[in-house]
Amino acid sequence: MKLVLARQRIGESFGGAEGYVAMLAVALRDMGSTVTLMAQAVDAGVGRSAFEFLRVPSRPANIWSALYFAGTV
Repeated sequence: MKLVLARQRIGESFGGAEGYVAMLAVALRDMGSTVTLMAQAVDAGVGRSAFEFLRVPSRPANIWSALYFAGTV
């Protein structure tokens, strides 16, 4: 199965939901799925070499950056 996991940031160093997405990506990959991560930033601990990574351009940190990310996804 091919999956894309989209989150503004991915990795345990960013917070709870971001860490959960990182753990979910690893678990899905270990079960045989092809996982692509789509984010503005991915923590080095996630193991980028194991996943395809689609980078979403960053904007200044404010409410508009969240709306921009949502519109891009």
